Amino acid sequence: MANRFLEDVVIPVAIRNFNPIVHFDVLSAIVKSGGYPILLPQTSFDSSISPVDFAHTLSNHHQLIVLSGFNPDDIDILSQNTSASIMCAASSECNPIPVLSQYMCMIETGKTDESFCVSYIGHEEPTLRSWVSLATILGFKLKIDAHHLSDKTLAMVADARKNNSSVDIVLTETMHDLISGSNYIVIGDTRHPSFTHNKTLWHIDEELMKDAKEDAIIIYSLPTLLNKFVDAKLISRGKYPLVDASVNQEYLVRSLFIRLHN
Repeated sequence: MANRFLEDVVIPVAIRNFNPIVHFDVLSAIVKSGGYPILLPQTSFDSSISPVDFAHTLSNHHQLIVLSGFNPDDIDILSQNTSASIMCAASSECNPIPVLSQYMCMIETGKTDESFCVSYIGHEEPTLRSWVSLATILGFKLKIDAHHLSDKTLAMVADARKNNSSVDIVLTETMHDLISGSNYIVIGDTRHPSFTHNKTLWHIDEELMKDAKEDAIIIYSLPTLLNKFVDAKLISRGKYPLVDASVNQEYLVRSLFIRLHN
């Protein structure tokens, strides 16, 4: 079959911290493309193993490697010491695959002739930094909650504003400010203890959605529904389009594999 472009290719998958939101799609993309994923054990990454030796050993046998959860320094060492193509599914600094698949949902379901005003609701810092990067590159308005942000993310926002006067990234203080005027409400990683124990802090209901633009689109993933961050009444009435962003992740990963494999 034409879409099985990885037929009989064995791909090592080095994951330091398993995240089902991302990694199920990575593994599915390999299998559906005809490849065989090898999930490397956590003991592969202990301090007794040199990243340089690790890179050389893998590239002796494989031409495509998937990394996830590594810090930027290790990624640099691995990429500089291997002849294989490397796909970084996620790192301690960024989480591009979920963010790009959420953005793909915006393109597919929204009105692209309107300016994008995106409210991101979520905690995970690498994901937040990926949203900041994407908004800086593409120039849409991004609103994020100012609370619980690390100094690193705050510094990244400040640098983006300093280096590009057209960057429109807004740090908000309340949920009303976060939602107000937005035509896309993206609900990302909401597993931070402060929020899972008190869902009223980040909870999308009809009262809150009245501050959003008319016909606003809520983009979510399965954990959003499981943790009930979207009001069940809002979903059942179908007043606002809801899009499961995870649908695009597998297609995105397969596209990256095509690029790297070639």
